Amino acid sequence: MDVEAYLQDYCPSEIVSIVQAADLVSPGDDDVYYLLEEVGMAPKCEVAATLYLAGRIDPGAFDAVIIGFLNSVASLAPLFPDRGREHLTTSLAQFSPNADYGIELVTALRRLGHDDRARLMPMIPIDWTFGDPQDEDALPWHYALYEASLGDMDALERLAEKMRMTVDPNTTVALLESFAQLDHPRATEELRTYVNDTRQTRGANGPDLTVGEFVEALLEGR
Repeated sequence: MDVEAYLQDYCPSEIVSIVQAADLVSPGDDDVYYLLEEVGMAPKCEVAATLYLAGRIDPGAFDAVIIGFLNSVASLAPLFPDRGREHLTTSLAQFSPNADYGIELVTALRRLGHDDRARLMPMIPIDWTFGDPQDEDALPWHYALYEASLGDMDALERLAEKMRMTVDPNTTVALLESFAQLDHPRATEELRTYVNDTRQTRGANGPDLTVGEFVEALLEGR
């Protein structure tokens, strides 16, 4: 697709200038995503800017810029036009699931529904000793979410087993919240097994919801 024309059609001149002139390599507070956040964008313009940057960005870019790009792809995934998705997946194929942005990469691919498992799988660590899914070493969890979203029930069972083996209630809740992103009857079934879990989570000011109460909230609307 003509991402240049798309950018011009949906973004004001100020944002077009920022995106076209952006230095994607040098670190600093003036990286493109910092500048765009300061200006603010309408959703269609954000889509257009992300598609344009997909044609410019590569693994030589500053890590913060790559992470900003991957997070934008993930958050905007439902809004991209069909003709832009191939453009995005071609861009994402440049990146490897490394320690700096591997979680963001597989999350972007999951949200797009694009199957790149054959390329990625040999590069995914097999160490499942991480705790919280937001830990830097939790890439195996996010890759399993990605696999499960593409219909891999063995991956879904690995996620379920990780939750069952977790003792700390706060960590269990973090895993359950992440797991709840899977829109699958088997995922809902697994969530329901925690409804009567009376383990008390810890909030900033002391005891908080039980695990079961938290899961009831997750199940609303499923």
